[in-house]
Amino acid sequence: MTTDRLRTTPRQAIVLIALLRQSDALHLAGGRHDLAEAICQCALLDAVRGLAGLNGVTITAVVERAAEVRSVQALVPPGVDLLPLERTVTTVGERIGWALQSHLDRAFERVVAVTCCGPPVPARTVATALGTLASADLVIGSTPSGGCYLLGASSDRAVRIIASTVTSDLAADKFRTRAALENLTVRSMEVRPGFADLADVAVVRDALRRVDIPAPCLDQLLAMIAAES
Repeated sequence: MTTDRLRTTPRQAIVLIALLRQSDALHLAGGRHDLAEAICQCALLDAVRGLAGLNGVTITAVVERAAEVRSVQALVPPGVDLLPLERTVTTVGERIGWALQSHLDRAFERVVAVTCCGPPVPARTVATALGTLASADLVIGSTPSGGCYLLGASSDRAVRIIASTVTSDLAADKFRTRAALENLTVRSMEVRPGFADLADVAVVRDALRRVDIPAPCLDQLLAMIAAES
C-alpha cells in the first residue's frame, strides 16, 4: 500500500499598515489635521474589509498605539489580528520592515505589506503577490510617482533592504537596485495609483468608483469633504 505525500500549505500573511504621507492626507483634507487622520484610518479600514475574504491567509492590521486596539477591533471583520506599532520604530521603512519581520519570526513564509496609500488594492493582486513569493525574495507593487503600494518578502535579507530606508518615501527603484546588489530575486506587480498621483478629492472619488472594490469609509468621508469645500 502506498502513502500519499502530504502537501503542506505555506503560512502566508497580509499586513495592512497606513502609510499615507501626512502632506497627501492634508491636501485631500483641505488642510484639516482631524480629517487627514480620518482619511488614513478609512484607507486602512477599507483595505482590511476588502481583503478579509481571502482564504488561507492571516490578516494583520497595524495600529499606531496599543490604546487604539479596542476601538479598531470593533470596526474590522472578525479574525483580523491587530498589531500595535512599537514605539522605537520611526521611519517608514522601519515600520514596514518591523511588521514583515514580526511575521517571518513567527514562521510565516510569505508576507505582503499593503501600505494603504491609495484606493484599495484588489484581493487578486495581493493573492498573486503572495504566490509570487514562492520564487522571489521581494515583491514590489509601485505607483506612477515611484512609491510603493505593496511590498512582500520571503526572507530576512529582503526585509533588511526595506527597513534600511530612512526617507519619508518608499522609492520602488531604490529597493530594486539594492536587491540587485544583494543578488535577491525581485518581482514586480502592476503599477497602481496612490493618492499622491490623484490631483484632488474629485479625482480620488472617481478612482474609487472605477476600482471594483467597495470603499465605503473613504467614499463617505471624501463626499463630506467635497460638500464642505
